[in-house]
Amino acid sequence: NLQSRAEVDFKEAHDNEVLSLDFSPPIDGHVYLASGGRDRLIHIFDTNAEFKLVETHDDHSSSITAVKF
Repeated sequence: NLQSRAEVDFKEAHDNEVLSLDFSPPIDGHVYLASGGRDRLIHIFDTNAEFKLVETHDDHSSSITAVKF
């Protein structure tokens, strides 16, 4: 929560540092969060469903330094 600075949720999704985050614009009433990291993975989470993991992309050859919707 950005106003109270309280942790709302915690996900163990990456095996190493997270290097990039991006929120999507609303898509069919849902807002998604993409995270990319040093472990070469991109995870997509649905913010409307308690940050449920929607998809993982694992076909990268090096660290993910930027994600963008």
